[in-house]
Amino acid sequence: MSLDTTVSGASATSYVTLDEVRANLYGPALQAWDSLSTKDEQEAVVRAVMDEIECQFYNGARFSSTQALRFPFAEHYETQNNVKTPYIHPRVKKACFCQIEDRLLNGRMNDAFSYRDRGITSLSLPGSVRSTFSNKNVTTRSLLCTKARSILAPFFVIGSIAVRR
Repeated sequence: MSLDTTVSGASATSYVTLDEVRANLYGPALQAWDSLSTKDEQEAVVRAVMDEIECQFYNGARFSSTQALRFPFAEHYETQNNVKTPYIHPRVKKACFCQIEDRLLNGRMNDAFSYRDRGITSLSLPGSVRSTFSNKNVTTRSLLCTKARSILAPFFVIGSIAVRR
């Protein structure tokens, strides 16, 4: 089954097309992408990444109540001839490309787990994004590579309360 990239579509399955993925990968990631022998294998990678991105907790309302995917949000539209035309935010597409790259290069272990395994306890990235890797329970955010997590940070639900007994 091919990917449906219809923006705010009721049967959409991806934010990015296979051609967009290929155009946004470089070096070893592009070589790994090109080494996938069939279109079905490429689509499988994109679908796996979509599952990882879609299972996150986001702070925002969907553009349409019938859309299958979480993005676009209600504020992600352009007005053309008095018609609201939704779009996928560039950050979301970029996060998809980073997550696909991470999956191709690191297999099933994303970079957050590899940092933890190497004894790195924290990492600071531009945009005041900080990730801590040790003594931390695995959450849905742990599924995302550090770059994708930092790119999607403005959309995440923040301020959770934890009760410890």
